[in-house]
Amino acid sequence: MTAAHEVPQGEVERRVGALRERLAAAGLERALLTSEPNVHYLSGIRTPSFHSNSRPLALVVPVDGPTVLVCSRSQAPNAEATAWVGDIAPFEGFEAEAVTVLTDLLQGAGVGPVAAELGDDTRPGVSGSSLMTLQRDVGPLADVAPCLWELRTVKSDWEIAALREAGRINGAAFDAARAAYRPGMTERDVYAVWGSAVMASGADSPGYLAMHSGPGNYRRVSGLAGDRVLTEGDLLWLDGGPRWRGYWSDVTRTFAVGEPQAGHQDLYAASRAATYAVMAASGPGLSTTDLFDVVARAFRDAGLEIGSATRIGHGLGLQLTEPPSLLPSVPVRLAPGMVLAVEPGIARPDGYFNVEENFLVTADGAELVSAPSAPTILTLGA
Repeated sequence: MTAAHEVPQGEVERRVGALRERLAAAGLERALLTSEPNVHYLSGIRTPSFHSNSRPLALVVPVDGPTVLVCSRSQAPNAEATAWVGDIAPFEGFEAEAVTVLTDLLQGAGVGPVAAELGDDTRPGVSGSSLMTLQRDVGPLADVAPCLWELRTVKSDWEIAALREAGRINGAAFDAARAAYRPGMTERDVYAVWGSAVMASGADSPGYLAMHSGPGNYRRVSGLAGDRVLTEGDLLWLDGGPRWRGYWSDVTRTFAVGEPQAGHQDLYAASRAATYAVMAASGPGLSTTDLFDVVARAFRDAGLEIGSATRIGHGLGLQLTEPPSLLPSVPVRLAPGMVLAVEPGIARPDGYFNVEENFLVTADGAELVSAPSAPTILTLGA
């Protein structure tokens, strides 16, 4: 492993081998991966070029034979430095030329079904027209998502360590943002400290950072920071986190401007108690439906209700939100190595009370991988 290789070779080889077993069991000949999470997962490559749609990256994983990374000529040196693959096939040009190279790789006598990212919680990294071209020239594409999620949902020790580090970085950044507050600051001022502290603490990228504050804004749970001046009596809600080696932290924290209003601490405590009740109840064999019921009971005990269609959490890994979804209607059995982001929320006109934590399902229960939340609402700057 060189300084440029962030993921150990053995880790990538184990993942590729496990995917090959699943492809063979499903009667599939090879997988075509084009999204950042899956190409990274199965090659180790790290590059910001996934944000450029004009020159896609793609990985072909056959049941037998070497993996092949298709990338632009300019990307090839970085691929050689950061990826663990059997071969690199560079192309000159843009997406059309990439599809030509992929077609040549995927065509041929005796080549069986090709599986691509077509299912839930996956997004191909090439255009719909390119997928149609591949289907025309290569044959109907099967869905590789079930094979991928069977593999990716349970994390390895290396992945769990990466998620813990992302959680540590996020916790340090929240602490820095709270401590830096001074009267007269805007949301954007606090947001700048949060984002800067994330990077200063060692993140790959700031990732997903959402923020809102003040009356009329508490239901804007995916808002970006604005120029609103934080005023006495406000609650400031921060959600999300950074990536470290591609792995996410995703927590929510609520801070008060001045002393919290009457009743706010009780609502915060109810949300936090529900989150920690889920962690206390978790373990192998339980289902996501069971966890939803834990939250519903915790809310009832606090005199609150939970909507029947509300998702109270999700998986976490190379994507901010991954399977399983913690829903009452989609039971998924928990297994050791799953990492969940649990986030039961209480939305009201006077505040959004939501304590999200990330935890690992273990052989005998669960444990935090995020920096723990405070038991009460903390005051900004205090």
